[in-house]
Amino acid sequence: MVTTLYIVRHAQAKGNMARTFQGQINSDVSEAGEVQLSLLKKRFETIPVDVIVTSPLVRAKKTAEAILAAQPQAQFLLRDDLMEINAGGFEGQKWDDLPRLFPEEFAVWRDDLAHFQAPNGESCAEVYDRMKRAAFDLVQTYQGKTIVLVSHGCAVKNLLCALSGLPILRIFEIPWVENTSVSQVCFDESMQPQVVFMNDTQHLNGVNLPAPVYWEGKQ
Repeated sequence: MVTTLYIVRHAQAKGNMARTFQGQINSDVSEAGEVQLSLLKKRFETIPVDVIVTSPLVRAKKTAEAILAAQPQAQFLLRDDLMEINAGGFEGQKWDDLPRLFPEEFAVWRDDLAHFQAPNGESCAEVYDRMKRAAFDLVQTYQGKTIVLVSHGCAVKNLLCALSGLPILRIFEIPWVENTSVSQVCFDESMQPQVVFMNDTQHLNGVNLPAPVYWEGKQ
């Protein structure tokens, strides 16, 4: 009995376009993000889904609602433990200002994400642990079902690292995923995950969208 988990990053948000570090700030979807959502909805019209679970932040929730519109029979859940990293003092700051405001912490974000923790924020290791716990809890609860998990860039990167069987120290091997990208992980009866694909954006092919101008680091 295979359990299928689709992991989706939220659509492009206004904070992306404004070049700010969003973290848990409740930024809405941008105009380009709305286009992405219509294309994501079309993609999921042919993928039967049993459960959709999302971060409650509006940019993720709207992304999950687009998938729900394609699969209205699916159960719809909100989970706080799927939110983006709480980045403390980084949140709401312009990306261009971070090297000046927090030079040491920004260097760690850029070059050594596994050890990142912003002032008064959550550590990347904590995100890794909570995202892994959340995913395994969902797979255990909905064994044999198809689940869509909607979350955020740093949170998804950590989750894909964990489900790839890698320790957080190897998170640099996992790409930053694109807005509305889809990753698929299948779990066997013994709860062993296998990543089928990650960061797939085929639903956006041929569509020209303005790209967000922000810097996510080397990893």
